[in-house]
Amino acid sequence: MTVIDAMRRGQTAIVLGAGVSAALTDNDDNASWAGLLAGGIQILRDQGNQDDVINAELAELYLEESLADANSLIGAADALSESFATGSPARHKWLAGSIGKLQIANEELANALREFGGPIVTTNYDTLLEQATGRSTVTLLDIYSGSSRQLGGETVLHLHGVWDRADTAVLSSSDYDAVIENVQAQALQKAIATTNTLVLMGFGGGSKDPNLSRVLTWISKIFSDPSSTHYRVCKASEYKDAVVEHFHHNVQVEKYGDEYVHFTPFVKKLVAASNEAVVASTLEQAQNHLVSELRSRALHIADASNLSAAPSELVVIEPAFNLMQRSDQTVDLADGDDSKNGSNRRISGSSIVDDERFTVIAGDAQYGLTTALNWLLLDTSRRFGLTPIIVDASFANNRDFSVQRRIAKEAKSVGYDVKKNGFKGLAIAVDNINPEHSAFSKIVAGLATIDAGRMFLGCRTGSEHQLLSAFNSRELVVRYVGPLGSKDIIRYAKAAAPEAWEPVAKAVMDAVRNERLPRNPFTIAQLVAIMVRGGSVSSIGSTTRLLEKYLDILLGRFESADEARSDHLEECLIRLSRELFQANTAGMAEVEAASLIDACLQDIDSDISPIDAVVELLDRRLLVRNESGVVFAQTSYLWFFAAKSAEIDSTVRERVLERPLYYGGILCHYAGLVRRDSEPLRVCKEILGPSTLVPEINPILIARSSSATVGSTSARHRDDPNRAGGEDGAEADLFDIFDTSEVEPFPSIDERSMTEEDLLARGVEVASIVLRNSTLVSDLTLKRELLRAIMVGCSQLSVKLHQSDGFRELLGRALEEVLGDAPTTSGVDDALDRACGFVFVGGVSHGLASGALANPAREFLDSEVAVGFEKDLLAAGAAILILLSDNDAGFDDALGVVLRLKNTSLMQDVVSNLLAHRYYSERSESKANALSNVLVRLYEASRSFDNAAQRKSLAAAFRQDLAGRRTMRVRAPLHLAG
Repeated sequence: MTVIDAMRRGQTAIVLGAGVSAALTDNDDNASWAGLLAGGIQILRDQGNQDDVINAELAELYLEESLADANSLIGAADALSESFATGSPARHKWLAGSIGKLQIANEELANALREFGGPIVTTNYDTLLEQATGRSTVTLLDIYSGSSRQLGGETVLHLHGVWDRADTAVLSSSDYDAVIENVQAQALQKAIATTNTLVLMGFGGGSKDPNLSRVLTWISKIFSDPSSTHYRVCKASEYKDAVVEHFHHNVQVEKYGDEYVHFTPFVKKLVAASNEAVVASTLEQAQNHLVSELRSRALHIADASNLSAAPSELVVIEPAFNLMQRSDQTVDLADGDDSKNGSNRRISGSSIVDDERFTVIAGDAQYGLTTALNWLLLDTSRRFGLTPIIVDASFANNRDFSVQRRIAKEAKSVGYDVKKNGFKGLAIAVDNINPEHSAFSKIVAGLATIDAGRMFLGCRTGSEHQLLSAFNSRELVVRYVGPLGSKDIIRYAKAAAPEAWEPVAKAVMDAVRNERLPRNPFTIAQLVAIMVRGGSVSSIGSTTRLLEKYLDILLGRFESADEARSDHLEECLIRLSRELFQANTAGMAEVEAASLIDACLQDIDSDISPIDAVVELLDRRLLVRNESGVVFAQTSYLWFFAAKSAEIDSTVRERVLERPLYYGGILCHYAGLVRRDSEPLRVCKEILGPSTLVPEINPILIARSSSATVGSTSARHRDDPNRAGGEDGAEADLFDIFDTSEVEPFPSIDERSMTEEDLLARGVEVASIVLRNSTLVSDLTLKRELLRAIMVGCSQLSVKLHQSDGFRELLGRALEEVLGDAPTTSGVDDALDRACGFVFVGGVSHGLASGALANPAREFLDSEVAVGFEKDLLAAGAAILILLSDNDAGFDDALGVVLRLKNTSLMQDVVSNLLAHRYYSERSESKANALSNVLVRLYEASRSFDNAAQRKSLAAAFRQDLAGRRTMRVRAPLHLAG
């Protein structure tokens, strides 16, 4: 590789010797070592002092010998230094009268050096390079002492000091020896820490140049890797000697030409090559900055157990961009979804980058607006080669803020010169544009004058129309950032745990849905990272535990060794949650909150100031400001910390237990934190009533409609690549079906005003979670009784849903979403029969799916074998589903009970569908074969056959159909008796 190639690769510094000063001054005598020393000799002779004259004569003898030996030049310098001591007025006067008077004569070379953007290092004492480039002076002592920033494109580093700071000038061997061991090697290493290659120029004297040997000594100390290559540029006549001189060095010698006049054109070629690298390195530097900004919001695959470590691989899933604003960020099935006609649909970020130069991106913090802007910038930069810049408009002030200057400053920080290159080469994002801000008009006026390659304007949803109006002279389009969906979570899970992504995705979806957490890249990435620690999937037993780990991240427990600070901030949140709980309110005035936090910090003897604590909790998005004052950012955060308060304060615990439905969120977290308190189980059993209650109508025994065909799967739906679920084979997005919007922590309508259906649903939900979380309670009888009460409650709930006109209409619209066609009335009837069972069995399975409940479920089934399941057929179905969720012994036990009950409608109409869905996604072939065998037995039990041959033939066809569905991962309901 040539020196030109090295310059194109970038990360190259040029080291310039006395020859460059000679070239810049058209060979002024004072620009060379010999001329400088001759001038010093003459000064001493003119002084007439006997000692000085002796030193001058000795120096002159050395100078005469220097034509053959560079060491003689050092000897002459040593002799002169006896009279010109370091730091003395005499030395300053000598250097000022010689080097200090040098002026540039070669403007062509000066201009070429001015265009070089990389580090410049010199062994010269003059400031000609500063005159040529406009850079500032830095010495090794500056860097070593920390008084100057690292060497870069705005400085010239003087290895041997500078003339106007005589104390830094390294002239004699004693000067050199005094500093080389103390500061120079360390300072030079710090100065060129980001440099891979040095290019030496202006050391034409070779072995006759004393500075060259010094530089080579430094190179050998700092660049110890023998495979690294550096370059020395010299005249053709000096080439052979230079090659010999560098035989033992990792220095490659190259010729610039036959004559000195060829030097300047060669330097221009080097600088041009370097500037090609500057463009690339500027882009890379800016892109790396964006990656670092996205790092905290990305999935850390390399080492998810240490969330603060720089990972070797990051996964940044594309944010959810929408064509239009979604009113509640969920699909409202009551009003329909217009995504099919194109008026509202999710769109790719790349299409935004491709189609528009100027785009307003509207969204809210909970959906990751800033992350979306960073993602768009990174995608734009990588695809179009534009330098990405992001500025925050919220820091503007009305008096002197200039958005143009701010953008130019940010661009300069990554090496892009707006004055030279204009804004056209930039991709710009301006975050937090607020029409209510005092500087809004000034910001808009400034942005209107910028003709960037791409521009993205970020604002909160609701202010986008004011932004459009303000930019009336420029065409802008609006795109929206919405919440991530289940498919995004699956993509994250697959990236983190390719072989075991399903439990990861399920746990994260459960946490997001149950705790109503923000569905933005940061939250999803952190939840997935928690689940995948050290490359293996964690067994986190409840969403409470997952939420606890997530809140640890928000509290900064992984950011530093200062655990006490995180503990103190957590104590403040516990204290605040207790006050809000006792007042039954969501928030309090900021002054009151600060006062409460101040008292808390004093009680625990913390050195954190109350103002700092409030600001940090706001910055970490644990608290937010709204019209109520200071509130928890999420209701689930308040419930969690109130549950922590209940752990240590019996009055809080007793109050929660008195009203388990109203304080259900707190009770569930309390059970998940404590896990061994049986009292929550008792109160849940009481709110569900006696376990002997039998529903008036068994929904599973409702007559099936003979004309219904909703359960069949036509070839059209099986082969349609656009069917719901897409490439991942998932159903319609779960978050589009379930309401995941935030709830009030203490609603004005309490449990005493709720309808019977709502009370039953809430009771079943709370009891299910409490039972699942109470893993350390040893009273299995109590657990079994609560399990039975939950199952009966689910049965009652399914009956009420079956009789509800509202649920009937909702189900019809859901079927239309999935199948693409409006179902018939009989089709809805048939689906309702199954839906009630799905709500019951599926709901219990979702709420209770936990290995910790496998034993109680198995014991329940064993106890019911003796009585034939007549009373608790539905409870048996729920227990089966619990065991099916246990991938150990419970799986086989569940299938055995299914075969015992294969002649019941419950198994044929409900459990068969759930078994089929498990079969379609089962990764274990042995389990898949077992499921297939049971499904075939259920099929045979649901039909009558004319003879054994027909039974065998139809069963084989059914088995083949199942296998085909599994291959295509079809999700339509199974209809055994169709």
